[in-house]
Amino acid sequence: MYSLKSHGYLLWTKDVKKWVRAKRAYNLKKSGDLCLKMNRAFSKLKLLLERIIYRINGIIVHPSFPLSKKGKITLLKIMPGHRSDPALIRTLYGFKMNVDKVGEGIESHLRLFGTYEKGTLQIMRFILKEGSAFLDGGANIGFMSLYASKLVGPQGKVFAFETYPETYNKLLENLGLNTHSDNVQTFQLALSNEAGPGVIYEHITPSAGSNSMLASFADHDSTEITQTTLDEIVGPDENVDLIKLDIEGFEYKAVLGGL
Repeated sequence: MYSLKSHGYLLWTKDVKKWVRAKRAYNLKKSGDLCLKMNRAFSKLKLLLERIIYRINGIIVHPSFPLSKKGKITLLKIMPGHRSDPALIRTLYGFKMNVDKVGEGIESHLRLFGTYEKGTLQIMRFILKEGSAFLDGGANIGFMSLYASKLVGPQGKVFAFETYPETYNKLLENLGLNTHSDNVQTFQLALSNEAGPGVIYEHITPSAGSNSMLASFADHDSTEITQTTLDEIVGPDENVDLIKLDIEGFEYKAVLGGL
């Protein structure tokens, strides 16, 4: 089993050739050119400007595309709105999602640019083909699962795990917006090294993916959840081509549950 860390995610695959190609692709992506570096800088500037606008008069920023390969800049589109209303967006990959207008992290990026973590997506494109199986540990609101769903096609499988109740409901909602998501199987379970009851602690920021099962968050509000292991979900005859884990520091225990 070969692993590669990308943007804080842990990715695993059994195919060494695919891993080498993905590693090379990731290194090329990581080095980037001036245009990509400018894109990242403008992304941070847009996020900062959006937060300032929120504080001043509560208006929202509509989704916009990042810099093109030629370096053209897409200006912010601003219009009045309500902070709490969800925004229906169409990603750069054609599928639709509902995202919070004040959500941080992935929701903020999707709202502004229609994509998230392009380096991770490129690795997924190299490894996942028609008929592949993908396991999404920490599926959040469903962006990676929906992207993988298109890559693996009707004959493929996507196993999406999201334990926090509110985020899990958003995941189901976003899957329901897209007809190609019939190949996604959802689990309101947390991946760990043992099955049974557990607790997840809420993060203080309005980010759907920041809640954690780590004891260091024990002074925060908590929700009771159910834990499972990779061995319980993936049988000995089940083939999984790629595993993505983004579960806020609990990745090690999740891996132990599959050894």
